[in-house]
Amino acid sequence: IGPRWDRIFRIAWRVTSDREEGQDVAQRTCLRLWENLSRFRTGEDLDGWIYRMTVNLALDAIRRRRARPETPMAVVPEPEPFGRGPLDHVLSRELDQALQDVTIDLAPRQKAAFVLVRIEGMEPTEAAAVLGVAPSTVRNHLFQARAAIAAHLTLARRAVRIAGRDFLENQHE
Repeated sequence: IGPRWDRIFRIAWRVTSDREEGQDVAQRTCLRLWENLSRFRTGEDLDGWIYRMTVNLALDAIRRRRARPETPMAVVPEPEPFGRGPLDHVLSRELDQALQDVTIDLAPRQKAAFVLVRIEGMEPTEAAAVLGVAPSTVRNHLFQARAAIAAHLTLARRAVRIAGRDFLENQHE
């Protein structure tokens, strides 16, 4: 599991849109893998089995979250990763936040397909095996996800344009 830990965590985090919940899902995945190791058949795709379990547990976490009322918690800043400068840290956080903003409203399966293919770099056939669906279903989820993201970005661009115009008008008063 060691060499796969980072990817397990990234998938769990991106699918759940919550770093702490992603950490919990990644840990649950490792525990579940250990409990079910005897079910793994030699010759089967180990990575596919691991990432399928990760996605399924992340989707379960989303369902549980939707079933319980949300209570706001204080945000604690992440410590700066060792060996990275402050600019790298800020840019990485901004990119992560932008990605969360544009994917937050995607349907869970669309988001899982998007994370696996566009963020983790899997081929649609690999993602299909992980998700337990046909490659055409993955391509359909990707098409829908891209359309939703494009609509989100169009609205955001329009809001920025309006805010900029309002700002300029107020400057001339």
